[in-house]
Amino acid sequence: MNEAAPVPVPRLEDVLAEGWRSWAEASRTPGHPFRTPVVATAGDEGDARVVVLRAVDRDAAELEFHTDARSPKVEALRRSPRLTWVFHDPVGGIQWRVRGHARLHAGDELWRSAWERVPTASRASYTSPAAPGTVVRAPMEAIDFPGGGPQHFMVVRCRAERVDWLRLRPEGNLRAQWTREGETWCGAWIAP
Repeated sequence: MNEAAPVPVPRLEDVLAEGWRSWAEASRTPGHPFRTPVVATAGDEGDARVVVLRAVDRDAAELEFHTDARSPKVEALRRSPRLTWVFHDPVGGIQWRVRGHARLHAGDELWRSAWERVPTASRASYTSPAAPGTVVRAPMEAIDFPGGGPQHFMVVRCRAERVDWLRLRPEGNLRAQWTREGETWCGAWIAP
């Protein structure tokens, strides 16, 4: 009787380390499957939208995206700073959910440094005279305008507090979850 060899299961700490490595790579690599995650705000009028992952700080357990300070998500985060990120790689069969609390940055050193890294062509997203969601007569009214400064640019930094990983596999799905306690991540395998 031939028994199939057992399928190796990764170590929890290796899985989490791979998540942070992948997110950091995605923040620098257009086209990476984790480059454009969905973020969801909490509260009475919770909402979800796709953002671009701009920076990752593994040591501080922080993820960053940029937005227009006038966008509805900023007001939602002011009311309730809870934020959930969903990263999905359909080819690899991997899903990550990262929950944490967001901090809004405008006018500080982190904000200035981030603005300096925004490509000139992308700056128009933050200098439009029309706030996100504003009704305009024609689409170009919101994007065809002379360049401006960073007055509507905002950096959103989220400190991760809980991470959930799901890996879909023909030989059986795997799922794990980590909670940050102080500076330490405590993980466990959980049922998918």
